[in-house]
Amino acid sequence: MDHGSDLIITQLRAPDSVRFGAPFTATVKVCNQGSEATYAQNGGAVLVDVYLSTTSTLEVPVPNAPPSPEIRTVGEVDVGPLEAHECVTRAVTATALPPMEQPATSFYLGAGIDTLQSVAELDETNNGFVRGLMGVGLGPDLVVTEVKTPASVKPGGAFLADVRVCNVGTDDSSFSNVALYTSTLDTLSLPSQGAPVATQVPVGSVPVPPLEAGRCLTVRTQALAQVPPAASQPGQPLYVGAIVDPSASLTELREDNNTRVMGRLGVGDGPDLVVTDVTGPMNVALGMPFPFSGSVTVCNVGTQQAQGVHADVLLSTEPTLPASPQPGSQTEHGVAQAQAPGLDAGRCVTLPVSGTSYPAFQPGTPLYLGARVDWAQSAPELRVDNNTFIKGAVGEGHGPDLVVRSMKGPTNLPDSYSFPAEAQVCNVGTGDLYGSAYLELFLATEAELTIPPMSGPYPIQTQAPLGGTTVFSLSAGQCQTVAVNADRHLPQGAQPGQPLYLGAAIDTFSHVQELNEDNNTFIQGLVGTGPEADLVITDVRAPANLTDGQAFTATYKVCNRGNALAHDYGVSLFLSTETEPPVSRPPPAPPVYAEPPRAHAFLGRALPYAALEAGQCTTESSTFHAMRPPDAMPSPFARSLNLSAVVDLPQPEPRTDNNGFAAGIVGLGSGPDLVITELQGPASVRPVERFTTTVKVCNVGTGMMNGGAYVDVYASVDDTLPAPDPLAPLNPLPMGSHRIVGSAMVPPLSAGACATRQITGWAELPPLAIPSRPLYLGAITYQAPQAQELRLDNNTRVAGPLSVGNGPDLVVTSVEAPDTVAPWEPFATTVRVCNVGTDSVSSTEVALVMSAEETWTLPPQGLPGPYTNDPSQYVAGFLNVAPLQAGQCVSTLGMLSVAQLPGASPGQPLYLSAAVDPFQGRAELREDNNVFVKG
Repeated sequence: MDHGSDLIITQLRAPDSVRFGAPFTATVKVCNQGSEATYAQNGGAVLVDVYLSTTSTLEVPVPNAPPSPEIRTVGEVDVGPLEAHECVTRAVTATALPPMEQPATSFYLGAGIDTLQSVAELDETNNGFVRGLMGVGLGPDLVVTEVKTPASVKPGGAFLADVRVCNVGTDDSSFSNVALYTSTLDTLSLPSQGAPVATQVPVGSVPVPPLEAGRCLTVRTQALAQVPPAASQPGQPLYVGAIVDPSASLTELREDNNTRVMGRLGVGDGPDLVVTDVTGPMNVALGMPFPFSGSVTVCNVGTQQAQGVHADVLLSTEPTLPASPQPGSQTEHGVAQAQAPGLDAGRCVTLPVSGTSYPAFQPGTPLYLGARVDWAQSAPELRVDNNTFIKGAVGEGHGPDLVVRSMKGPTNLPDSYSFPAEAQVCNVGTGDLYGSAYLELFLATEAELTIPPMSGPYPIQTQAPLGGTTVFSLSAGQCQTVAVNADRHLPQGAQPGQPLYLGAAIDTFSHVQELNEDNNTFIQGLVGTGPEADLVITDVRAPANLTDGQAFTATYKVCNRGNALAHDYGVSLFLSTETEPPVSRPPPAPPVYAEPPRAHAFLGRALPYAALEAGQCTTESSTFHAMRPPDAMPSPFARSLNLSAVVDLPQPEPRTDNNGFAAGIVGLGSGPDLVITELQGPASVRPVERFTTTVKVCNVGTGMMNGGAYVDVYASVDDTLPAPDPLAPLNPLPMGSHRIVGSAMVPPLSAGACATRQITGWAELPPLAIPSRPLYLGAITYQAPQAQELRLDNNTRVAGPLSVGNGPDLVVTSVEAPDTVAPWEPFATTVRVCNVGTDSVSSTEVALVMSAEETWTLPPQGLPGPYTNDPSQYVAGFLNVAPLQAGQCVSTLGMLSVAQLPGASPGQPLYLSAAVDPFQGRAELREDNNVFVKG
């Protein structure tokens, strides 16, 4: 194997468009993929150059060569030395000057490393990188960045499509439009003056208002599912996409980027089953049986009910799975199966899977965890090319595998030499960690960490070590939360006041031989580094609906998470079809209220009088005025309006990315808005037994609801109910996943008025209910014939699980104990247990468990209990529970004494839990509600 350095460029970022002759910043990521450090010969520089070129095949200019009419250097910077396998990101200040005598308005942006050839490399042919076209000049440039439609539609049926359009040019755009297409190809062509393209057909169109340079807007259109003329074969694949400015009426910097294809679209009547997620172990030990526990999520994205669901969870040696299993295949091994009676269109189900598997792959073979659904094609589907799913790679072998799963740290670094932080370290391997591993914290200028070399000076300019602690003895599957007193060190490459990424790495000294060595780092997120105040909004409360021009009161909570006193700040409110608040920019850019984006209507700015000390919060109320964004016209299919808030300071802040707060949907206009504010019913009921629910319906709109409204109560297999579809006729929910309990009329309601109704019906299982899984009690309110409400997204409510069957159901409703105790000091504990089932239960017991984890559940029946070999928890004692009739509760008192868990950090909080029927010796209607965590 050759030894030496090898420089490559892996990333080049820059604006999409720049005005002619204007400066711009490009960031270039350079990596040394060689085996030795890079050092310039004769003390020279290792330069990275940025170019504009007329061709997509970049040839780095030879030093001292005459200027080329096809390529021009627009900026360069010295990268400096790089250790083996080290990467660094450099900002290059460039000037948008195209190659000589080129009248075009778009050029290829590229970069080259070691352009002076001052480093002897293993490979001198891989030093160039081309990002793509960049607009150069003054003008707009409209692109489609996202298209959202249903995965499947009925032939000729109406559906809603959301298209996001961005102006990535250098000047504002005028009015335009965007057209939606279906196509037999995965590309779209701009319409021409001649004959229409047979491979695509327009299915909808919507105007696009003027867009400022750099702004985006999502527009909604109603479309009709049509098939292109070229789709002559049954089941032929179809694609859906959009074209902005399809008539080319706008003069843009680029005309080649106006199309976007979202992906496949199913058109027809039938189900379409897909796997959307698989969970399971991150590592397996080959050559021996291993217990598998996980889940598989299956969705029916078709237009009709699927009659039965069968999913196989697999280990594969290939990163893709064939649509159906191959007889005698040596590349995959089934580890578990899951089944469900069926699945309604638009519904998903997560099925637990467990078992013991014995995969016979050769050691060292790459493995992937995946799943396949309906491989036997028991029912015709709209598509059969989307029935497989690969979650990711799985480690193989016997040994530990350490990961950092989560972190807690400050939002801004305190103005001191150190600060507290904590991290949760887990062993996701198949073997125990018997020794120790070192956990180290870092600050980085990029959202990734590189574990530094074992010896020599610290070479990585993009990150700085903050100190750490030692983690001892982690069993397979165990997690431990450790505290770290971190030092305040900034990376050499950090700019003054630059927000940095806080992260951690485990086993930085490489003392542990792990199954995977590439998953030891973790990034928590950005932290501010400046000494100033840093204001954030943590809550906004406002009316659910408003009328145009209405003065209203909003309540907001502002917190100062910085290091200095904050004063003279303001809070601005906005309404927009965009879900996110407008983005704040640091000074000298104007605050967002001074120049709000066109898509955001400015509702006013409040000036709280109170100054905020560091760490202090205040809740204030102020008056604002409702306004509709200029481009958000009232329409039955219009996108919802979203309320957001932005706090501003006249002084610089350590961070401006956290100044905004998304408060949620607000209706705007005159009309009713029905919501269900209360839904009460029993926790369990016998099959085919009558029971009563209480439903409270309120009109939270701005106008009168004149009558003709109903409320329906359902027993559902889902924990959410679908909102009414504005395009569909008003029908009951699908009877596969839902069973109607009863219905009642709602009297006319003025704005702000409520009505309570009691609804009695029969407890019947929906046809697609899964045995031993609870149902959910839900309700939906609507007007018939369907009148226009201000909002339809808030017409449903689910009360909680509803068990239908014969049997007890034990739950712990409270645990009373001191918040703090000394080690081994006896203390009294009172546990209240209730039987919310339908049958009585004999005496049982409650296990009082000390745990390092805030949440945990009992394992599935048949698997070992969680206390047998889990060092993160232990049983502190047992309490006896007397026999209970259905609906009866009892409190039981006992004395306990506890101590710190082995390996826990000093001062680490522990959680006291109570688990009733901890060994699951009694058959219950539900087994998932037996654990209660006090805190």
